[in-house]
Amino acid sequence: MKKKVNILICEDNSIIANELKKHLKEHGRVFITNNYLDSQKLLNYQEISLAFIDLNLGKGHQDGLNLIKLCQNHQSLSIVLTSYE
Repeated sequence: MKKKVNILICEDNSIIANELKKHLKEHGRVFITNNYLDSQKLLNYQEISLAFIDLNLGKGHQDGLNLIKLCQNHQSLSIVLTSYE
C-alpha cells in the first residue's frame, strides 16, 4: 500500500481548487487555502509533500512566488497554477 501524503492547494478560485481536490484526494490528505498567510500557517503545522500554488495570489511579499520559496524551505515540492481571463 502506498503512503498517503499531505497535499496543499493554494488557489483563490474555489471551483478550480475543489476540482483539483476531487482528483487528488485518493493520493492523500488535501488542504485548500486561498492566500499566502493561511498557507504559511498550514506549512508551520503540517508536513506538506506537494503544493499546487496559484501565482496570482496578491501583490507584494504574499504572492505565489514567495509561497513557492516558503514551500522549498519546508521541503515541499511545488507545482505552479495560473490562469488569465
